[in-house]
Amino acid sequence: MTDDALERGLRRLDTIQALYELTCEDGLLWNVAGTGLSHSPPLQAAVLAALGKLEDLCAAVDAELAENEVGYLELLEEGLIERERGGRNNWGDHKVSVANTYIARHKDMKLLADLAHRNDRASIAAQLHRWEAQRVEKLGLKPYWQPTPFPLELS
Repeated sequence: MTDDALERGLRRLDTIQALYELTCEDGLLWNVAGTGLSHSPPLQAAVLAALGKLEDLCAAVDAELAENEVGYLELLEEGLIERERGGRNNWGDHKVSVANTYIARHKDMKLLADLAHRNDRASIAAQLHRWEAQRVEKLGLKPYWQPTPFPLELS
C-alpha cells in the first residue's frame, strides 16, 4: 500500500498530459475530493486547451458558466449595493473583489471557448503563451523560463 501511495503521490509531473492524468476526475490526486481539475474551472480550461481537447474545453466552459456565471454577477451587484450603503464592515468590498475575480476568469474561459468553437488552434496557443509569459514575469521566473510549445501546437 505504501508503494502504491508513493507511486501515485510522488510521480513526476513533467508534462501537461501528466498533470491532466493525475487530476482528471477518475484519478483524483491522492484520492482526495476537490483535487480534480473540475474543481478549478479556469485551470481545467487552460489544461484542456493546451492539450488540444477542444470539445472537452467547450463542454467544461459551458458547464461552469451555466452553473456559476449568473451567481457571480449577482454577487457583484450585491457587493456594490452594500458598498454604497457603507457601514462599519467591508463585506461589500469583499463581495465585489470575489465577483470581479471570477468574472475575469470567466471572460478568459469564454475567450478560449470562442477560439475552440472556431477550431482556431493558433490563436489558442498564442493566448496561452501570453498568459504563460505574464505569469512567469509576475513570479520573477523569467531568467529560468524556457518557452516550449504546447501539445496543441504539436498535434
